[in-house]
Amino acid sequence: MADELKQTIEKLAREIHGLRSSTDTLSRRIDTLQAQVGSLRSDGGSGTITDSELPAPPSLRLDAIFSGGGTERKPYRLALDGIVSHRLNLSSIRAAILLVLLLDLQDRSEGGRGVLDPVQSIGQALKVLDEDAAKLDDDQLGNNLRVAIYRFDVFQAESKLFVNDEFPMRFEPKTCRLETVVESELELSSNVVVRVTSAHPEFSTLIDDLLTSSPLSRLRKQKAIYVPGIETGVDRLLLELYDHNYPVQQVAVLYRPSMQSFPLELLHRIKASEPKIERVTLLNEGYKSGRCKFHEILPRSAFRDLIRVKQDGSFLLYPPNITTDDIQEHLGHVVRMLSEVEHYRLTLTDAFAPFHISTFELKSAPVESEYFTLFMRRDRREFSHDETLFAVEGRSVKESITGQVVSWILAHPSTADKRKDVIAEVKAVSRRLKEKGPLLPEEK
Repeated sequence: MADELKQTIEKLAREIHGLRSSTDTLSRRIDTLQAQVGSLRSDGGSGTITDSELPAPPSLRLDAIFSGGGTERKPYRLALDGIVSHRLNLSSIRAAILLVLLLDLQDRSEGGRGVLDPVQSIGQALKVLDEDAAKLDDDQLGNNLRVAIYRFDVFQAESKLFVNDEFPMRFEPKTCRLETVVESELELSSNVVVRVTSAHPEFSTLIDDLLTSSPLSRLRKQKAIYVPGIETGVDRLLLELYDHNYPVQQVAVLYRPSMQSFPLELLHRIKASEPKIERVTLLNEGYKSGRCKFHEILPRSAFRDLIRVKQDGSFLLYPPNITTDDIQEHLGHVVRMLSEVEHYRLTLTDAFAPFHISTFELKSAPVESEYFTLFMRRDRREFSHDETLFAVEGRSVKESITGQVVSWILAHPSTADKRKDVIAEVKAVSRRLKEKGPLLPEEK
């Protein structure tokens, strides 16, 4: 009796969530249509709006509800309704695959570009859903994912999981996405409403992390966003721009040295945030593999500020617990990077730039890259990092910055760009600290 009651309650819960998802979708579509009617009225003066002038709402839907309560071997459940209808019990790894596939489809149906790296996101989801998977190293996890994706491809083909007569879809194992058999994603967003929901805590967290709260996902969809200077804001966006498997290149015009050129030991000593430490770790690994490139452009005076002290005797750009020996290690690390790391580049200049700008090129597609430009601000020059930024997606913005700002700085007569010249300047700063001590506040 108790088991039957439990099953009845769970069934009712799933149906309620499905109704809530459908109601939310309908409300959003009504809001959109009202806004479009208002816009048409304002554009057309007192003219009458005919039904034929209104954009047709999407006529198709796909609702996906993830839940627990499956079997021991397949602990999760998925209810699909709409253009396809299925009830599935899922293993952890298959649940992770379907969650990412459907979230990717949802984002694209809303006008976004989908999940940046589906395979990596599946791995992240699996670690949340399966304790044993969270203990695997990257190689083991990667092997397991390759096998699972192959088996999923066979399963979805045999079960005709996505086959329907209304909106053709197919699973593409190479990209690990649901490809819509239409001419453009515009048709997907015009014709299909996709909604992925869950009351299960792990799934809710993953949905939020992968789409709702991800700064990079919002940027890829909205094209321009403001990012606050908090760990889940700027730190997370910068981490996400490196945390994938695609080649990435960053060019940064800064007015104080980037933490990306700090040694990891020093980052731990200054208690840098976990996203910063993870980003530097990924960057160091990317240097070795050739996946990551970083060009840091700094005012010469800002680099010398690394050895400058304030009136109280503490170093200007470091927290109070950092010593002269720590700074010498930092300077030595920069010399080693310039000497040994092909894909790290440092430029020193007297050209003035009153802001931080970083451009990123992500080669996430075979034909065309994605381009992002970050306009950053720091309220203080000291160690405290009160960062905020505006981020813009688009090739034209990135190329304008490269053509107008970066090119001007590199052509400036004061600029040192050759490695041997920059290494000589870094060593001179280190030598000054060793022989004469720190720069005083008033010293040039």
